[in-house]
Amino acid sequence: VTERKRGEAALQRALSLMQSTLESTGDGLLAIAHDGRIVSYNQRFAQMWRIPPEVLRPGDDGKALNFVLDQVCEPDRFLQRVAQLYAQPETESFDVIELKDGRVFERYSAPQWLDGGAVGRVWSFRDVTDRHRAEQALRESEERYRALVELSPDGIAVHSQGRVVFSNTAGGRLLGYDSQEDVLGRSVLDFVHPDSRTIVGERIRKLMDDGRPVPFVQEKFIRRDGSTLEAEVGAMPFRYQGQPAVQVIIRD
Repeated sequence: VTERKRGEAALQRALSLMQSTLESTGDGLLAIAHDGRIVSYNQRFAQMWRIPPEVLRPGDDGKALNFVLDQVCEPDRFLQRVAQLYAQPETESFDVIELKDGRVFERYSAPQWLDGGAVGRVWSFRDVTDRHRAEQALRESEERYRALVELSPDGIAVHSQGRVVFSNTAGGRLLGYDSQEDVLGRSVLDFVHPDSRTIVGERIRKLMDDGRPVPFVQEKFIRRDGSTLEAEVGAMPFRYQGQPAVQVIIRD
């Protein structure tokens, strides 16, 4: 029985490794057989959904589903998606679930394959609440920034790699354009008067090298109609969409 004992020991090691792997991940994992039985789950799954052992122990997926329904914001949609995937055993899916307590889960599901056929489904849940809140805070911050910028009587623009990537309405009007979109994508030097191009280039290089704002100085710009705009200009280093950039304030 030596070979059998060795085989059993190898199987136990493999099962131990699999269970340790399941428990070490930060995602909640649930495996369901094609007949609706809970085959396996890790403790992270139970913790995320706050499901007590007595609900999961019988292995009834329907019972577990009923337990979590009160936690989700859209229970009907939640159940509908589950039913669709069980009806399509070879389909993969990804969606986001919002819970009533403010948490947010990403839900990924894929079929379990055996001998070329789908014999069940594995569900993976990731708690992305902190990331979701950070993204929401960033969106709100950007909205506040844009609102403040649009209220400013000064022209405010951002340029990156020599091109204008953002301008408020006042900036476009100062240069004689009907809207800020008319200046986007164009070279910064298209708007700088030849008398000021040397100083503008030096200030940009100094700002990017030192990483510090440069003080307001007087510069000349060319309006759309060819006339000259004399303005006070200040600039500071800025990051726009993850890239180094320069924010410029233009005061008539």
